[in-house]
Amino acid sequence: MKKIRRYILSITLALLLVANALCAAEPFSFKLESITLPQPDGTLQARLGGAKELADYIKLIAASLEASFRAAGNLQPTTGAAVVAVKPGRRAKFWLMSSEYPIVEAITNDFRHRFEKISPVAVQEGPVAFAVIFTINGGAKPLTEKGNPMPLPEEWKEAAKKVPGPLLVPEGFLALVWPDDLITDQITITVPDGFELQTLDVTQGSVFKPKGWFYRYEGAGNSMVWTISKESPSPGGYKTGLRIILFPTVSKTMKKSPEELARALIADIEKAGEALRKCAPEQAGNFTRICRETREVLTVSGEKGDYRVLYATSWSNELDMVTGLIFRTPFDEWDKHQDTYAHMKHVTLIGKDFWGKSEANK
Repeated sequence: MKKIRRYILSITLALLLVANALCAAEPFSFKLESITLPQPDGTLQARLGGAKELADYIKLIAASLEASFRAAGNLQPTTGAAVVAVKPGRRAKFWLMSSEYPIVEAITNDFRHRFEKISPVAVQEGPVAFAVIFTINGGAKPLTEKGNPMPLPEEWKEAAKKVPGPLLVPEGFLALVWPDDLITDQITITVPDGFELQTLDVTQGSVFKPKGWFYRYEGAGNSMVWTISKESPSPGGYKTGLRIILFPTVSKTMKKSPEELARALIADIEKAGEALRKCAPEQAGNFTRICRETREVLTVSGEKGDYRVLYATSWSNELDMVTGLIFRTPFDEWDKHQDTYAHMKHVTLIGKDFWGKSEANK
């Protein structure tokens, strides 16, 4: 992972040279000061596909920042930052900051227009965040303090006031300001190339389904189960695919709290095969999520095979629900299907249309 940081440093130095040349020739100056990645090297290594992709992404963002501020003209000196968060499924969001004055809406809108044309870097199994720190016309007071190089947007600071104790950067803050809500989709959905938006029966939720893949829904006792698979899910089962499970009204039907049921499911998963990876509980909107990754021998269509299986289990005591995502593929095909899962895991289990119908029927 040191390669990622060294590569970004080389890109930063190259951009600094370009920016300094511009300073000498024009009254407007934009200077890239630093790139801050607050997450540990191990986390970055697990979540990023490669150093070059991230560095190229940051380079495009820096160029867009320079273009947006240059277009505004007549700006007072300031130190600024664009804090960017990227989530699996190539979803990205930014927060603009300035040490001297509020950034006017015209600059923000211009940068947003440019930002949305940039394809986000691919990440997996959690968000990656970074700050692009720059100065305009020579800069002014810094946005950060010594020993704390990550600037925090005002929205992050205000959200943190509502929560006792420290928050992990960026995961703890993003859970508050940009949560993954499994219940209602609050953002505009952009369907990735090669996928289509599949509506989930009964709940009116949605999932990205690769074109040509199969879809099946079945109600099974105390649970609802949706299967999206590369091969037909019956007869004999499928090799590669995602299974989505919802346990509604857990305390009533299962006689357990949602957390108790979720932890029991995780305990069973840990017995299923060789453990490859564990992730600690993290907050995602109304849910607490935990994951396990295993290597298992499974029988599909009468043939035994070596499979890699990723389990993501979430619970909400407030909503009395437990959910599960189970993605599996033959072990030697995992690398080929990682990006597919990165899109499919962005599931909206229960859509806003479902809630509207439920309220009307009361």
